[in-house]
Amino acid sequence: MPPQTITDEMYSEITTPKASFTYDQANKEAERTIKPNMILYTSVLVALLQPFQSGWSTSQTNLTQYSDTDQCNARPVVEGTCLMFPGHSKLEWTFAVNAWIFGGMIGSLFCGRFSDLWGRKKLLFVNCGFIIVGAVIQAAVSNIWAFAAGRVVSGIASGVATGTLGSYINELSPPHLRNILGLGLQISVTMGIVLPAIAFFFANTSSGWRYLAGFPVVVAALFLLLAPSMCLESPAWLLMKNRREEAKQVIARLYGEENVYIALGWLESSSKSNQAEQGELNNEPEAKESILSPRYRMQLAGAILLSCAQQLSGINAVFYYSSKIFGDAGISDSRIGTLIIDFINIFPGFGAGALAIRFGNRNMILWGIASMCVMAICMTIAFLVDVSALSIVFTALYVIAFGATLGPLVWVVTADLFPDSVRASGSSICIGINWLCNLIVGVAYPYLSDALDDYSYVPFVVLLVIFYLLALKLVPETSGKSMHTKSKDFRAATKIVDVPEVPTPAAGNVVVKNHFLGINATDINITAGAYTGALPPPFGCGLEAAGIVSAIGEGVTNVKVGDAVAYQKFGAFAEYFEVPSANLIKTPELSAAVLTMTVGGISASVALEQIGEMKTNETVFVSAAAGGTGQYVVQLAKLAGNHVIGTCSSDAKVEHLKALGCDRVINYTKEDVDTVLKKEYPQGVDLVFETVGGDMFKAVTSNLAVHARVIVFGYISGYHGDKSAEPMLVSQLNPTLLMKSASVRGFLLGNHAKHIPTHIARLLQLMAEGKLNPGVDSTEFRGLESVPEAIDYMYERKNIGKLIIKLE
Repeated sequence: MPPQTITDEMYSEITTPKASFTYDQANKEAERTIKPNMILYTSVLVALLQPFQSGWSTSQTNLTQYSDTDQCNARPVVEGTCLMFPGHSKLEWTFAVNAWIFGGMIGSLFCGRFSDLWGRKKLLFVNCGFIIVGAVIQAAVSNIWAFAAGRVVSGIASGVATGTLGSYINELSPPHLRNILGLGLQISVTMGIVLPAIAFFFANTSSGWRYLAGFPVVVAALFLLLAPSMCLESPAWLLMKNRREEAKQVIARLYGEENVYIALGWLESSSKSNQAEQGELNNEPEAKESILSPRYRMQLAGAILLSCAQQLSGINAVFYYSSKIFGDAGISDSRIGTLIIDFINIFPGFGAGALAIRFGNRNMILWGIASMCVMAICMTIAFLVDVSALSIVFTALYVIAFGATLGPLVWVVTADLFPDSVRASGSSICIGINWLCNLIVGVAYPYLSDALDDYSYVPFVVLLVIFYLLALKLVPETSGKSMHTKSKDFRAATKIVDVPEVPTPAAGNVVVKNHFLGINATDINITAGAYTGALPPPFGCGLEAAGIVSAIGEGVTNVKVGDAVAYQKFGAFAEYFEVPSANLIKTPELSAAVLTMTVGGISASVALEQIGEMKTNETVFVSAAAGGTGQYVVQLAKLAGNHVIGTCSSDAKVEHLKALGCDRVINYTKEDVDTVLKKEYPQGVDLVFETVGGDMFKAVTSNLAVHARVIVFGYISGYHGDKSAEPMLVSQLNPTLLMKSASVRGFLLGNHAKHIPTHIARLLQLMAEGKLNPGVDSTEFRGLESVPEAIDYMYERKNIGKLIIKLE
């Protein structure tokens, strides 16, 4: 995916070679530009035939006449009653019903391994064999234990389908459609649930149940007929197997040739970066990260919670035993109540996508759990007062709450929580646990109902309260996000992408082969959206670099190929970068030291002169004085004949600042800034260069001299979780500014471009004369992959001087 360069209005695409560090919110790009082809929708629609079988198996035995305990215990069994395997016991029936769930656990736990081995599409073909065999056994057998065996086989098919489809749809879909298309899984299941409820009105005979048991054969046959021409393999799986050319062909069919690189951007965002972190990018393509890795601990915990909540909410007690529930509630024909509930269950799923987009997946899940809890309480009250209409109404509302929230969104969120490299195994584990919880409900509810009678839903109320409290802690928002999203966490918000070979640079531009990259606080501001939040990502990260000119566009006269240059421009974190020649600083030689000047040195020089109006014999206060910019402020203020106070966070930085000539260094981890200023500088400070914010800003503005000037250059404490997020009230600041005739002045270098050439020349001269020490942090960082590590290092307040990445 080509990186992007900035204009006044938007980010426009340029092409650079090899690799670039890119801020990624690829779903936004996809939403603007990609219109999927019909093959995407047919792939999803045909695949959704398989979870239909799961819904069918859920409710195919939910008819009172199949298993009424009193009728089946009667001897002899009255003809026309206990229609399935007359005379079976309650234990035998419970086993037969729940044998399907046991099979589902097996299928879901093992499908991840085979999905990664064979591919999503091939596994779905194999799964049709399980659907057919399970259906044939159930339809043909003459005893309940053989029927249970068929249910196990069908359960395996259901487990594979539900365990694979979430990943398959997620990997086929562009990020902005994942919520909508992912809901198809639950809608397919609900359609499968409702059709047997309709069939019960004419399949309530001694042989009618056999047609219901055998119907999934038709479903499997339809898939086998349609899938070869209407379904594609997952491009994410092909990339995971290093079959990149095949993946590009599939992507072209899904989204068009013109969108291949955009789609590769989001598809490769996790698989490639994960491999790179393990040193496996070009070695063993089959090697994979473990879902049990500590880095996925919170995601796995959240996904397991959702899997448990979906089933232990008690929803399947309704679908398995609604005929008993409504019979106990006094409804003469339980088929009517069952059909109403199953029919109502279909529709919430269609609106769930729009609601999730509007309110977010997390909020919808929380609202769903809370609503189901309230409805379960109301159901209990309706059972107690013995009003059958209320029983149906509150059960229907309970099902609606589930159908709009936990039902469809659990599958979507579970798939979203994991990157491609562990999604199949993560989904497999979670869906296996989902089936286990399903089994617990299926086996326990008949006995729970007998023991608690009208209070049978009270245990679910208690569990729903617990799930709500845990979800507040463990479930993140995933709606509309890819795995790499806008964040204060630079590592989470970015990725390295491969891009095509560079063309001849445009007129007035050059291509620079970067050798050094500079790290700045601005880099985290960008990923947090503080500076560019209104601009559409993806875009290149980084602000400054130094390297050698490798190509020149028409009309460029100020440099030639082979010249050493430095520059400042958004998107600089790249191996090669196209830059307007006007942005270049030509340097006598290529060195890391020059990068101390391109942002830090120039900003310090221009800000002190143009904004701070720095004079001689003033007291100058510099926060974060040991950083890349702060060290220049200290030195330039001293060269102007001023008394300089600097703050820092360690003893090593104290010594560094003293070596630069700083008159008073305050280690704020050991001394209180406000106390020091009040005691040692009772007249206040004349000029402030402030980059920290929060308590630092409050302390220094409480100690201003008459006519003081405060330059606001940044607010890095906001990214440490400090109190800078708490605004300083105007009522606190105004009296100081008024009484001291002081001013607070913001500074952004881009607003002072006309002054930059003069200050560059001045700084180069001072460096050549040895009057400026361009301090570079001694920690070595190499390669684009080390950029997040360097930024973490800076935000842990460890750097002394400028942080530099070496590419060559």
